[in-house]
Amino acid sequence: GKSHFVKNVANFLESLGWMVLKVKFKRGNEHGSREIVSSLFENLIANLVEMVDDEDEDVVDYHRRAVEAISKELDQTSLSCLAVFIPGIIDLIPDIEIDNSQIDEAGMSPWQLVFSLSKLLGAILSLGGILHADP
Repeated sequence: GKSHFVKNVANFLESLGWMVLKVKFKRGNEHGSREIVSSLFENLIANLVEMVDDEDEDVVDYHRRAVEAISKELDQTSLSCLAVFIPGIIDLIPDIEIDNSQIDEAGMSPWQLVFSLSKLLGAILSLGGILHADP
């Protein structure tokens, strides 16, 4: 099931020129893997945040389109929940309304988080490719 799905997605992304990293987590070590995934998404969002001040208009346009795609794909509640998992998303989309009673991380099911992260990644992928930095 899941492993087969992940392998197919990885193969597809590699065919588009993406570098896919394979990581194996120990069973029963959910908190460690959750922190690693959170860190990876935090870095992705931080890179998008940095694009707003770039001198290259294409980079700034990519930033703008990313913000629009994410805002269109995720509703306010989903963005608020993701802000617990990816705090930097508030820097990307400052008008996220944070309601501490709704975003208790312990109250967010793992499937809700996976669904929201999938929508976030889907929104970024919908831009037609990742903007690569010059070597």
